[in-house]
Amino acid sequence: AVAGRAPDGVVEAIEGRTQRWVVGVQWHPERREADHPGFAETSRLLFESFVAATQPVGAKA
Repeated sequence: AVAGRAPDGVVEAIEGRTQRWVVGVQWHPERREADHPGFAETSRLLFESFVAATQPVGAKA
């Protein structure tokens, strides 16, 4: 499913709905904030979501 679009309507992010964690993005989440202002927060949330999905069900941090 489409999860994000650019201001011009181009699809920038997709998410799977039936799998535990499937995400595709049309940018490089590893970009440096200094080079690409505005990416740090979105990329941090993306990585945190991925890490959380890799934890075993019922595991405590």
